[in-house]
Amino acid sequence: MDNASASSFQRPIPTGRGNDSHHVFLSFRGPDTRRKFTDHLFHGLANAGTIPISVFKDDKSIPIGEEFASQIFGAISRSKISIPIISKNYATSKWCLWELVRMMDRRKSTSHIVLPIFYEVKPSDVRYLKGEFGDAYHLSKKDYGEKDIREFEQALRDVSYLQVWDSEKIASGREGELVQKVVDIVLGELRNYFQLDVTEEVVGIDDQVKKIKNWADSPATHARMIGIYGMGGLGKTTLAKAIYNELSKDFVDCSYIPDIRDTVHHNGIHFVQNQLIKDILPNEREVSNVDRGINLIKSRFQCKKVLILLDDIDVGAKGGKQLQALARERDWFMAGSIIIVTTRYQDVLDQSKFTVDYKYPMNTLDEVHSVLLFNKHAFRMSCSLRYFEETSREIITTMGGLPLALVVVGSYLFGKKILKYG
Repeated sequence: MDNASASSFQRPIPTGRGNDSHHVFLSFRGPDTRRKFTDHLFHGLANAGTIPISVFKDDKSIPIGEEFASQIFGAISRSKISIPIISKNYATSKWCLWELVRMMDRRKSTSHIVLPIFYEVKPSDVRYLKGEFGDAYHLSKKDYGEKDIREFEQALRDVSYLQVWDSEKIASGREGELVQKVVDIVLGELRNYFQLDVTEEVVGIDDQVKKIKNWADSPATHARMIGIYGMGGLGKTTLAKAIYNELSKDFVDCSYIPDIRDTVHHNGIHFVQNQLIKDILPNEREVSNVDRGINLIKSRFQCKKVLILLDDIDVGAKGGKQLQALARERDWFMAGSIIIVTTRYQDVLDQSKFTVDYKYPMNTLDEVHSVLLFNKHAFRMSCSLRYFEETSREIITTMGGLPLALVVVGSYLFGKKILKYG
């Protein structure tokens, strides 16, 4: 930020005070970019949609002093990505330079990501303190202490060597395209922080995910659908979420719609359509009925490569309408898109107008995997206690290889007296 003007205050001490964390910290010279590029980038990130990006941008002119330093440096410490927007007068602000030093220090000591944007300045001018950027810095340099100068100039050199965005070289200086490129990169970097929760201790899932991932990685000239089907309690949703997490690294526009069967029953299909539309087109207005939702999806999703997980599609008249209203045909979606569908009924997939490219039947677990899953939850280990082995095998047989039942019963029995003393 740039609230400080000269040397009327001392060098701030980095601190982690404060509780608010942000995904992205924007560092910029207000008079240069606040009402132009920085504002466009802020709103581009905040409205990205698929991932709820929280952005720190000092718009409130926090009073200079210890609390200011605490808030600014705390925000950098708790952010995952910093974006210094280095403009002509960036280095005339002590605060901007202190922020840059802090970012580069964090980058060296942690996994903090620094994505610099050189706004109407050349990276080489920043590196060697030349041109208008260098002239502005040298005029302000007289107000900086020797230690500060060493750290400031080292940070400027270091940041100039990072992978950068040069505003003048992207789309002939068109800011809209630059903003979109930055947003896409940030979404990709943050994707791992927004993985779907797959907390259940499952067994044998890694090989299944790898097999489907290998198939999905093959070149495709059209949108594709993965269908996972089987009775309730087999782990369809868990597998689908694990696949989604693995594939999402290659997509910018993603959407996970859980419990569709139950949601449609209570709120109607257009409610689910609006969930999907909000994820992929965050600035689009809500639709008031199913037909409008269909028209919007098939006309607007064609230009986006999407990853969509539709969980628990129902069968019958209502079930058929669910899939028709959300992903009826292949040409609704851009080539390379992947739609994952989970359902209890194979008929949902067989009757789909969008031909299912990869059908995966979920079956009950075999004895080996049943034992492993039960023991994980009943004993918190891969093997059962010797004096309870016979009883545990009887329970496992009774559960019939149903993962959900094995997890529920095993978790219930964990720590019970019978497990301790037989």
